[in-house]
Amino acid sequence: MRLGRLAGSSLLAMCLCAVVYAAPQASVGYPIHPTGRFVSRYPEKQGNFEVPPTLEELNKPSFYEWDPELGTHLDGFTVFVLDDFGQPEAGLNEYVRLTGRDLIDGDYHLVVTLLDAPDISDFFVYVRYHQERWAPERIEPGSLFGKDGDRLWYERRDLPGVVAAGMTRIRPDVNGGIKFDEGVFAEFWFEERPADHKPHWMDNAPRGTHNIIEDYTVYEDPDCGCLVLWWEERNIGDLNNDGEVGITDMIPVGRRYGYISTDGREDEWDWFPDGNHDGEVNYKDVWLMDQNYGQLLSGYRIYRRQAGRPRHEEVLLPHRSYPIMPMSIHRPKVWNPIRRVEYRYMDDDIVRSARPQKWTYRIVPYNARDDREGEDSALEFTISVDSNSINIDNRVGK
Repeated sequence: MRLGRLAGSSLLAMCLCAVVYAAPQASVGYPIHPTGRFVSRYPEKQGNFEVPPTLEELNKPSFYEWDPELGTHLDGFTVFVLDDFGQPEAGLNEYVRLTGRDLIDGDYHLVVTLLDAPDISDFFVYVRYHQERWAPERIEPGSLFGKDGDRLWYERRDLPGVVAAGMTRIRPDVNGGIKFDEGVFAEFWFEERPADHKPHWMDNAPRGTHNIIEDYTVYEDPDCGCLVLWWEERNIGDLNNDGEVGITDMIPVGRRYGYISTDGREDEWDWFPDGNHDGEVNYKDVWLMDQNYGQLLSGYRIYRRQAGRPRHEEVLLPHRSYPIMPMSIHRPKVWNPIRRVEYRYMDDDIVRSARPQKWTYRIVPYNARDDREGEDSALEFTISVDSNSINIDNRVGK
C-alpha cells in the first residue's frame, strides 16, 4: 500500500476541519494503549437531550463567513489554520509563514511553512483566494511530517474561492513520535483564470440511501403508555463521531492506522475509524470522508401521518422541550468518540384504544446550519398500535 501521496487521487480529494496538536496522554482522544477510564478532549455523552444547543451553536459559521482577522494574509491570499473542531485558531498563526511569488507564465506559487511550532501530529489549513483572478492548479505536500508512508495527506480544490489541505501522522505514538516541528507544509499553485466550480457537498445533511437508519424500534413507555421511537445515528464518513464529515475525520484513522477492529483489543476505539467495517483501519476509510464530505448532522426531523395517507398530510413532530427548535430532536452537545449516539423521542399524541390504528413515521437527518434535510436518506416505517401492542409493519427508505 502506498500512502505518501494520496493527494490527487480519488483516495484523497477532500479536506476541511482540524488542527490537532499532540497533547498529554491523559487528553489524547484515540489512545494506542488501554486506559483505565475513558479520558478525552471530547466530554462523555450524558444522554441529556433536554439541553439543546443554542441557535448560534447550531448555525456556526462556514468557512465562507470566517473573520479574515483569524487568518494570515499575503498578496490577496488568506490562510486559516484550523483547530481540532475545524474552526480557525488565530493563536496558531504565529507559527505559520507564507511566501509567494507571481510567475512569468501567469501562475502564482504560495508556500506554507511552519517555524518553531509545537510538536504536531496533524495539520490542516484553508487557503482563501480571489476566484475571479485565480484557479487552483495543484497542491504539493512538503516534508513537514517526514517521509512518504508516515502520513495521510488530503486536499480539496473544487471549492469556490478556497483550497484545503491537511496531513495526519500515522500511529505517531508507535513509529517514533514527531520528528519535525518545522518545515514546509505545502506548496500551492494557482492559474490565472476564473474558477466556477460549485461545491457539491455544501448545505447537506447526511444524504443518500447509505445513510438510512438501520437500527431502530418503537416501544411503550410504561409510565405514560406513550410511544417511544428509538434509533441509532447513522452518518457515513463521520469517523470521529462529532456529527460532521470533515478533515478532522482523518485523525482517528491516523491514530489507529493498521489496527484490526475485530481482534478483541480496544475494538470500541477502532469501530468508527474502520468506517467501511472491513476489519482494518487504513487509508480506504478516508474514502468515506471524501465521498460524504461536508455532511452535517444537527439532529432529526420526525414526520407522522396516518398510514395510507399521502405525504403532504404528514405533520412535523415538535421538539419535546423547545418547540421553536427547527427539528424534532437534536444531537447532544457533548459526545463520546467511541459510543454510537442514540436517540429517543416520545410521541404522546396518539390515543391508544382497543381498535387498532396504523401510523407512518418518517425520520429525516437535518442540517440546522443550512436548513437542509438529507436527500434520499429518510427512514419511513409504519406501525400498528392498539391498547395492548405495538408492531412495526414495514420499513421503506425514501
